[in-house]
This record gives sequence, C-alpha cells and structure tokens, in this order.
Amino acid sequence: MEAEILVIAVEGGKVSEVYSGNANEKIIIVDIDNRKIGENSITEFTWPETKYNNKRVSELLEQKKEQADQWDEFIEKYKPIKNHLNPDAPYEGYMYETFGEEYKHIESSSINPKTAIKVWTVCEEDGVTFIQAGWHFVNRRGYIITELPFDNKEEQFII
Repeated sequence: MEAEILVIAVEGGKVSEVYSGNANEKIIIVDIDNRKIGENSITEFTWPETKYNNKRVSELLEQKKEQADQWDEFIEKYKPIKNHLNPDAPYEGYMYETFGEEYKHIESSSINPKTAIKVWTVCEEDGVTFIQAGWHFVNRRGYIITELPFDNKEEQFII
C-alpha cells in the first residue's frame, strides 16, 4: 500500500498552503523561503478540506530544489561567515538583521572598501527571495557577509 502524503508549504515561518489526501502515513514540509521555522510555527492550524494536488506539490518541490541548489552554490562559492552577534540568525545562522547592533556591524563593513565587496543583501521582491551582491536598502530582509569577495556587483542568487 502506498503511503498517503500531507504536504505543508511554509513561507515566512508560517504555514501558507496544505495539500492532503489522508495524512496518516507521511508528512512533507516544504519551507519555501528557507526561513527558520520557529518551534511554535506549526503548533495549531485548521485541517483544510483540500485534495492532494500532485501537480502543485511537484511544482513546489521543484522550486525548492532549484532554490536549494542556488543557496548551496552561493555557500560553496563565497563562504558566508556566521553571524557572531546572533547564533540563531536566519539562513543557517548567516543573516544579519537590518537594525540594531547587527546592522551597525553591516554598516561599518559596507563603508570599509576591503570588506564592502564581501557584503550581500537578502532581498524579497514579488514573492521571490534572493541574495544580491552589495549593500542595498530597497526590499531588503537582511545581510550576509562572506569570506570571499563577490565577482560582479550585479550577481544574485535566488534562494
């Protein structure tokens, strides 16, 4: 007997879509935008009366795979540095926030010509999250600092 599947799509740390037949056997969580899922994010939600939509689930999983591939490529190519101010930072501990001490650290790194070429901006536009080379303000969600400098100011990775 083939296992029934429940697919929970998570965006921004919250459940955004649920596809189900009978979820007694197997659960797949698709964290669409790679944000860290908090402990209390999926504690309670109303069981939807939706049907399992294999085409939509396949699309979500393919999109997630492509994003994961670009994230892995970014990590391998530029070697992000963990956020030393917040060990629980989003994006596997690499992202710096856009305020407070974390932002002050990014600001000072962006002003220094030696480190400015190692600052990346995590942006979101029209539901697409991406990392863009350089220090930007529009549509920013956070920042990442890398060991290696970027090659091209126009470079970006969809994550």
